[in-house]
This record gives sequence, C-alpha cells and structure tokens, in this order.
Amino acid sequence: MYNLTNVTSSNNFAGMLGGINDLSGGLLFSVLMASVFIIVLLVFSNRDIKTVLLADSFIVTIIGIIGFTLGFIGWAALVIPIIVLLGSIGFYKFIDT
Repeated sequence: MYNLTNVTSSNNFAGMLGGINDLSGGLLFSVLMASVFIIVLLVFSNRDIKTVLLADSFIVTIIGIIGFTLGFIGWAALVIPIIVLLGSIGFYKFIDT
C-alpha cells in the first residue's frame, strides 16, 4: 500500500491544524472553543459561578479572536462567544446571588 497523505501544507503544527480545520469545514476550532468552555466550567464548578462564567467567556472570546485572526473560524462563530461575554458581564454586574 502507498501512503497518499497530502503533506503540502503540513510542514509545521499550525499548517497541520489549518489543514485539518479546512477539511472539517471549520468545525475543529469551533468544537475546541466549546470544549474549553465546558471544561473550564466543570473544573471550577465549586467556585462562584458569576466569576467563573465571566472568566471562562473571556478566555473563549480571546481564543475565538485568535482563531478568527488566523483564519480558522468565520465571523459568525466569533459572535457567539462575544454575546456570551456581554451576557456574563451583565450577569456579574447586575444580578445578586
């Protein structure tokens, strides 16, 4: 058998990640952002939920901005973490627990 792997843009880790993300239709980076969001919420679930939600949405928004800048996700996938960040800021500031 022959190895028919396309290695034209797989010279480094960023190239491989970009190629896999393109082959998956942009889902790889979106699933990565969602899984980081869920994992951080689960790990810090014993802390204050308002603070954890605010920090978690900030981290995912930064990851989304980096992914958008590198061309891994589109602007539509970037809008969701920004909306969650704005909602968590409102939740942190205006709702008492």
